[in-house]
Amino acid sequence: QLLGVFTTDLDVIRAGEGPLRMLGAAVMFNAVGNVLPAALRGAGDTRAMMMVGFVA
Repeated sequence: QLLGVFTTDLDVIRAGEGPLRMLGAAVMFNAVGNVLPAALRGAGDTRAMMMVGFVA
């Protein structure tokens, strides 16, 4: 349905379904990756996140 907003070509919609599903799954992991470090910083554990930032 989301791809239907941009095009009515069924071949394009079918080709985009797989990548869009993978992107949707990746967004969930990305959200967790953003929330957990922010929670640690909010709790006062800034040194651990600083070290992870340097390594990454």
